[in-house]
Amino acid sequence: MKAKFNIIALTDSDCYVSKNWLKDLVPYLEEYDLVGGKVVFYDEVENKLNPMIQKEEIIQKDSPINFLNTSNMLFRRDLWKNIGGFSNYRLEDVDFSWKALKKGKRLIYVPKGLVIHHGIRKPLENIKKYFQYGKSYSEIAFIQKINLSFKSEPIIDRKSISILFIIILISLLGIFILEFLNSISIFLIIIILSSLFIYINIYFLKKVKIFYALYKLSIIFSIIIFTIIFKLK
Repeated sequence: MKAKFNIIALTDSDCYVSKNWLKDLVPYLEEYDLVGGKVVFYDEVENKLNPMIQKEEIIQKDSPINFLNTSNMLFRRDLWKNIGGFSNYRLEDVDFSWKALKKGKRLIYVPKGLVIHHGIRKPLENIKKYFQYGKSYSEIAFIQKINLSFKSEPIIDRKSISILFIIILISLLGIFILEFLNSISIFLIIIILSSLFIYINIYFLKKVKIFYALYKLSIIFSIIIFTIIFKLK
């Protein structure tokens, strides 16, 4: 650590800080050891993927989101020395926060000091990123024995499932009827089924936001796989 001053403020190279960024957050260092401010992602998919705290909250081990984001984080230089700085993990903010919690430090999230994260990735780049997150998470969780919680979000609601079930039944019925009809009837049924297929695809693309679902599945998959690997070591 080569910092000359007592307070360390972190953000990312692709972030823009608000005018009152430090003015809003520095006063909290009088009472807390680690302060995290509000981060909003320019990319709407990233906003959905990253767990967000909605109100001012003291961070504890059993908090639903028990870490602060290095895109918007403040602490005193002594804290860095006390807990050993960042480790070489993709989720360095999770690791840093957990080490501070284990040392009994006080962490707080404050919905102030806005930072806007402008990084945008292509879908495959995002999947690769979250695969790396899963690997780092499993390593950190295995070493520090602290768990990261995810807010439960239904990807498909009951109405969507009901419509899909009805479409499947109609399709199966159509296939059965095809065995007993002439070519004109078959043509009409194919038109109807094709229309339904197009409708259901449009409906689900709007409802599920397929790339968002894919990203979330990649997170879950990578965490499970790498956690199993570390458990077997």
